Amino acid sequence: MNFKNIWDKTSDYLDQADVEFTEWADDTFRKLRENRAKGKQETIMKINNKSFGVASITPIRKDINGLFYISPLYNETAERFTFENLQFSGSKTTQHTKTKGKLKGRSGSALVGGAILGPVGAIAGGSRKRKLNSVSVTETKDAPGKGTIFLRSVTSNTIKTVKFTATQAEFLNIKSFFDAN
Repeated sequence: MNFKNIWDKTSDYLDQADVEFTEWADDTFRKLRENRAKGKQETIMKINNKSFGVASITPIRKDINGLFYISPLYNETAERFTFENLQFSGSKTTQHTKTKGKLKGRSGSALVGGAILGPVGAIAGGSRKRKLNSVSVTETKDAPGKGTIFLRSVTSNTIKTVKFTATQAEFLNIKSFFDAN
């Protein structure tokens, strides 16, 4: 076999591989675009769970049929669930008030009264009403509570639980995600 024959066969093989790769890439990108378009029709709720100081996020998606599945991306083959129940222990709200201010009025009056009338004037001046200039700031903190989402498998009829931690506002968002079914 001479060099020309080897070159021709190699060139033919590379041309065929190039055509196959181009077809594969076109098909792959077409499928990705289709999946992205289908995924945009779905809604997603990212459920937070913080246990033992470690945070994790469970993405629950609602497909166009109103069924739920657990996946960060669109997935046609993921196990589908129906919403069964939702439990929440409630979050703990604490308030802390800080007051800053100054008390004015007594010491100056007591000094003036004492200078004019002696000890009796000091007592009378000191018993005068005091003026308080203050500013209060109340800080409210909402500590997350724990909850559980119960989903029923469409295929096996078993219950899957998803644990979560949420503030009261976050819980209301989770609840509306499942109630809008």
